[in-house]
Amino acid sequence: MKKKIFALAALAFLLAGCAKSSNGDAQSTAAVESGSEVDSASEAQSEVVENALTNEELAEFAQLFWTCEYSGFLDDGFNSPKDIEWDDVFQNGAGINVENISEDEKEAYLEATHQDCLYDIDTFIVIRKTDMMNFTKKHAGYEYAPDKDDLDTWGDDYNHWIYLEKYDSYYFMNVCWKELKYCSCVSGEKEGNVYTIRFKMATDDHYGKDADRVLKFTKENDELVMISNEIQWDDLCVKDKTFDANLTQFDSPLRFYTYNVDPEETELEIVKDGKYLTTIRYYVKASDDAQYPVIIDDIGFFDFNADGYQDIAVLCISYCGKKIILHEYDYESNGFCGIAELDEENVPELKGNLTIAEAKKYLLGDNENGVYNNYKEVYAQMAKIYHVADDGYKFDLAYTDDDDIPELVIGRPGYWVSLFAYEDGHIHRLIDGWAYGAGANSGYYYAERKNVFINDNSDYNVHYTSFMSKRDKGEIATDYYIKYIYFKDLDGDGNPSEEELAASDGDDCFVEYHNNTDKKMSEKEIKKITTKYSKYDYKELCGDMDYETLLAELSK
Repeated sequence: MKKKIFALAALAFLLAGCAKSSNGDAQSTAAVESGSEVDSASEAQSEVVENALTNEELAEFAQLFWTCEYSGFLDDGFNSPKDIEWDDVFQNGAGINVENISEDEKEAYLEATHQDCLYDIDTFIVIRKTDMMNFTKKHAGYEYAPDKDDLDTWGDDYNHWIYLEKYDSYYFMNVCWKELKYCSCVSGEKEGNVYTIRFKMATDDHYGKDADRVLKFTKENDELVMISNEIQWDDLCVKDKTFDANLTQFDSPLRFYTYNVDPEETELEIVKDGKYLTTIRYYVKASDDAQYPVIIDDIGFFDFNADGYQDIAVLCISYCGKKIILHEYDYESNGFCGIAELDEENVPELKGNLTIAEAKKYLLGDNENGVYNNYKEVYAQMAKIYHVADDGYKFDLAYTDDDDIPELVIGRPGYWVSLFAYEDGHIHRLIDGWAYGAGANSGYYYAERKNVFINDNSDYNVHYTSFMSKRDKGEIATDYYIKYIYFKDLDGDGNPSEEELAASDGDDCFVEYHNNTDKKMSEKEIKKITTKYSKYDYKELCGDMDYETLLAELSK
């Protein structure tokens, strides 16, 4: 329901890579052709090491790191044991997964996650807290188990880890299960009981996040204790297009690595403290659908969407000409999303002077520091970015809660909608490109000034009516939902089988009431509040103003 949609129909460059950095004032940097000097891993491997491991020893370690217990330590970089991303280590169970749990424990998990059945028992991870702490002590030298704040960051786009106090255990439905792949050990050495081994990842691309790893650990008998894992980001990178940049929302510099290995695109990988953040790419597509990389001419960092975080603007050159790609910062993923492009055709004001400095001046005017006095200025700035992206987007001002400041609606009617609020001098995202219109999703509606939103959606023979609200942090989230099941769900899995459909008639309708809040509520209480919400008058959350009309409304 919350899939982010940006219909940038004219966007030929997809998520651009970067060259040398410049500050918000965008001092120019010279364009440099791709294909410059690269670091060669093979040179380092050719050096004679006095304490080199034998081929037999390397093969043993390669086999050892082809197990659930150790494979996760190769996923991301860490400079010390305290930096280990334990989420990566435990996502496949780490060899301590509890495979057989009681039906009562399964039911407790399903109730806590508001699910009807387990997605796939084979990828269901259950780890006892004591086992987790013993594991971290064994392999990192200290006991660790995530608290609530840490746990909120564990997981993927589909599921998060949860903790159940009753069973003192952690749970994760790993729908993006990673098959264990054999990573070869290409070299290694030993100093006392400290081992340093270079692993080659099981992939065709040996650069960027798939570059070799240099893992350091101690070994006592059969116990391995991790020290560090250095991803060899420099391998095959274009040195003069690789740089550091300080962005205000990060507590340490970001490292931007540019790669021109793929003949069809330019790749940029952003790294913080040796850890992978995100990959963003560019290519330009020719009329015959062939793809080509681009040349990066300049880059600037400034907040163009009034959310208080620095974004990225990149000037690209290809056989099509010049374009500036705008990437907004995504605070949930710590990445950057392409949102708009500027060229001399869609922004005549930049004709003959398409530079980062002029683009910043066009986007921010005299407000180069991004200081806004009221919601009207903030909304006008955000609307400007979307209008540049596509002049077909629609806008509205909706009073969704009980204060006197409206929320800003932006979207493409019938396809997707976003909702923004004004908070502390900046914009705050409440709904981020939620799609609707396809299938049986009817769209999103709000009860004016009541902070209640409603959505109706169907999945085959099951219909959902969801009631949502604005939370203190993050997006709007579901509080309660009513589930209408139009078949005899004999096995209780929520999905109609041929046998269940055959056993059902057209009059079957079974209703369930669900609570997604932290409050303990009976079905009677849930039914009472959803019945109350159902009686509200709702307006569609959908823009009906064009850009000029919105600006006129904001100027009042």
